This record gives sequence, structure tokens and C-alpha cells, in this order.
Amino acid sequence: MKAAAAILALLFCCQPALAADARHASLQDSLKAFFAQGIQLHGATAELAEMPRLPAVHGPVHWSMPQVQYPSSHLALIAEQRHGDQVQRWYVPVRLHWWVDAVIANTDLPMNSLLSPDQLAHTRIDVADRAGFWWTHIDDLTGMRLTRPLHAGAPIFNSDVQRPPLVRYGDEVNLVAIIGGIRVTALGKVLNTASKGDSVMVKNMSSNETVQAVIVNKNTARIMLGGI
Repeated sequence: MKAAAAILALLFCCQPALAADARHASLQDSLKAFFAQGIQLHGATAELAEMPRLPAVHGPVHWSMPQVQYPSSHLALIAEQRHGDQVQRWYVPVRLHWWVDAVIANTDLPMNSLLSPDQLAHTRIDVADRAGFWWTHIDDLTGMRLTRPLHAGAPIFNSDVQRPPLVRYGDEVNLVAIIGGIRVTALGKVLNTASKGDSVMVKNMSSNETVQAVIVNKNTARIMLGGI
């Protein structure tokens, strides 16, 4: 008799723990499903690293990400549960990784280094807590100059580089436009300093008209507005 009572007592005392374990497992499963959707911010994909505590929730919940400006490693996920017309909400602290495919320095680089492909590599890296935008193509960084020193393995952000000017006031370039499927060119004079990809005003030397163009390289500008 005493043995049976002891077994019953053991079973009853374990029930809350078993229920808590089941609740935690359900919440963990719902979290995995939430992140499996591919939660992204500015091209970075979130991955749950740690959740110190779970909310005391029974039943299914809906998870969402708060509005954030940059990929933060520490934030509070929003867990919501609807009961009729009412919504109960919890803010649950978590730690996240934010993964991107980005260009990194493959060696220590001093400030003012002129970047070349042999100094760079492409890899998957965590950019949590880094504001700004990273570079994803090595070719786009070639010829740019570092504005600060970088250690090997560091991702390269927009603020880390300065694009050297390709053209300056008075430089001559070939103006190029596509008109009706026909490529038309003319000689132009650049009216301000610009880097690759910059918009610049160029004077058409034949017509004396000023047009807006994009610098393609040090010899070529592509017409944006107006004509040849």
C-alpha cells in the first residue's frame, strides 16, 4: 500500500515538470518554424543563437520581429496569442546571428590600402551589430581605397572604403547613348569630379548642350537624360 502511494505521489509531482517540458518543446518548435521562413533584414538572414527564458504561454503563439534599423544581436521578439477579440503579447529577449555572403579582407590591411582582388575573399559571415551595408562582389571593390585599417577576416562595409575619382573637371570622355536601339557617341567634357557609378554633368562638345551621365570608366560616360 505504501509503495503504491509513493508511486502515485511521484507521478503527480512530476506532472508539472512534464507539462512545462512539453510547453517549452512546443514553443521551441514554433520558434524553429519562424526562423525557418528565412527572416531577413537588408539581405542578412537571422538565426536564433540563444533565448535565455521562454514566456509562460500555453498553446500556439505567433512570433514576429520588431522594427529594427540594422541587424542587432540582442533584441526582443514579439510573441502573440489571440483569445477571441483580445490579443495577449509578450516581448521575449533573444540573441541572434545575422548571416550574409560578403567580401572580407583575407589579410591585415592598413588604412589607405588600394584594394585588389588578391587581398579579398568571399565568405559567409555574421554581421550582427554592424550598421551600414556590406559588399558582396570583389570586382566592385577593386581599386577602392580603405578609410580605416582592417584585420584579416573582417567584412568590408560601405563606410570602410572611398572610391577614388575617375574623372575631374575638364576631362574628356566619350558620351554614349542608345537611341532607338542604335548606339550613338559624342565627345564630352566633364564638369565636376566623379567616381565610377556617379552621376555627373557633361558638356557635349559638338552641340554645346549639357547632359546628365553616369561614369562607366575614366573614358566613358553613359547618357541618363536628354540626348546626344
